[in-house]
Amino acid sequence: MKFQNNPHFIIKRNLQKSTTTGIYFSDAVTPDVMQDICIKVTGQGRFTYEYVDNEYSDDFLESTYNKGRMAIMQYRDIVYFISFSEQEIGGRNSSVQSVPTAFNLYYSNSYPNKRLLYYFLNVNGNPETDYHILIYRLMLTIGFQFINADQALSHAISGFSSIDDIVNSRKINAGRNKSNNSTYITKDGAT
Repeated sequence: MKFQNNPHFIIKRNLQKSTTTGIYFSDAVTPDVMQDICIKVTGQGRFTYEYVDNEYSDDFLESTYNKGRMAIMQYRDIVYFISFSEQEIGGRNSSVQSVPTAFNLYYSNSYPNKRLLYYFLNVNGNPETDYHILIYRLMLTIGFQFINADQALSHAISGFSSIDDIVNSRKINAGRNKSNNSTYITKDGAT
């Protein structure tokens, strides 16, 4: 990997349905968004960027459409895997459905000096339903750092402290909506 003295973004231009919708990731992740990320994450206002096509691949991106609604930012010897919210909060799952993919891309990459970030785009809708808060807490627990949650959310996010904490949170959430399918966690003596 070539070290970057200024933050450098590499972003897959195409989303899964860009060819049919005409909406590209560059429509949402603009230079203004990238500058906000740079300032908040690195303290730097200067950066470079590339929107790349599906065929592009490197040590961090596969040759495919933009999975995980991701941007890669390289700065010095650190690689930031940045996942983005949807702009329209519609169904509860659709607004965070790319999070598991982003986590898997991050987790499966062997580069040792990496960070996993999440950025809230200017959203329409309610990004703070009970379900969303549960997902944000899970994200924080597994290692996501939120870049601009203080601007996008009215409440602070706290991670879970234990499996029991997750179970209790799910019980409270399930009690509010009886139509939800249950989530099951199996506890045993293994660590």
